[in-house]
Amino acid sequence: MDKILLTGAGGFLLSRVYNYYKDRYEILPLKSRDLDITDSEKVCQSFMDFKPDYVIHGAAISSTEVCRDNEKKAYKVNVEGTANVAMAARKANAKLIYCSSEQIFNGNLESGPYNEEDIPCPNTVYGKTKLEGEKKIAQVLNDAVIMRLTWLFSLPERNMRVNKNILWNVVSGMLKGEVVKLPSHEYRGHTYVYDLIQHIPDILNLPAGIYHTGSMNDESTYDVGVHILKTMGFKERADKLIQRDDERYKEKPRDIRIDTNKLASHGIKFENTMDGIERAIKDFGLMF
Repeated sequence: MDKILLTGAGGFLLSRVYNYYKDRYEILPLKSRDLDITDSEKVCQSFMDFKPDYVIHGAAISSTEVCRDNEKKAYKVNVEGTANVAMAARKANAKLIYCSSEQIFNGNLESGPYNEEDIPCPNTVYGKTKLEGEKKIAQVLNDAVIMRLTWLFSLPERNMRVNKNILWNVVSGMLKGEVVKLPSHEYRGHTYVYDLIQHIPDILNLPAGIYHTGSMNDESTYDVGVHILKTMGFKERADKLIQRDDERYKEKPRDIRIDTNKLASHGIKFENTMDGIERAIKDFGLMF
């Protein structure tokens, strides 16, 4: 049985990865309270004690606001911590899979979708630290897999964290009786987290390199929100439940779509965002 070490195992993605695969692999799920990735000695000792075949590195400060307000801490965790994980993986002879982000393209002037050959230009602290983390890994390892992920979505589940995401934002807004305001000039992929999770075994066996990972999407964030309500059976209430925001990103549309054809060439294919939304709603029984 292969052994997988997870950093950031309390987070949105890897808490679900652990729950989904805990009987298929021997998994060590390390949450932030279990391992401080900025402590290089403890990171190395944890890796050497467990001797994993694979490491999925998801530990990070992922809030753009927290990164903005705590730049030094964000660099220490997202960059220096990632370097520590890469060095420990090398010492333990483990293959590293790193969770990076589409947001490294946040400052690019040209429109997406971006492929792996396009040069990222992040304009946020979070995006800059994720890209710097990629560079640190490349300096230490020659067999790492870097996944640049889109915005993942799902709904709350017992004992697992849920982050803000397009599906939960719309559903929770409905539950609270609040109008959800969504930008019509923002374009990005939204990926059903279980669409990604089901591909983990194949991702572990990818050749080293950078891979844009997740669902492709050509619709605006507002259009995706409306599609959620239509799929749930609330088409006639969409105008009352969702407010179209035409001012945000009006001067320059936010386009951080990524092209996932490289990953598809390795047999790993994702549903598009709209199909993923429909599957998630069916999975959770939210069609009325």
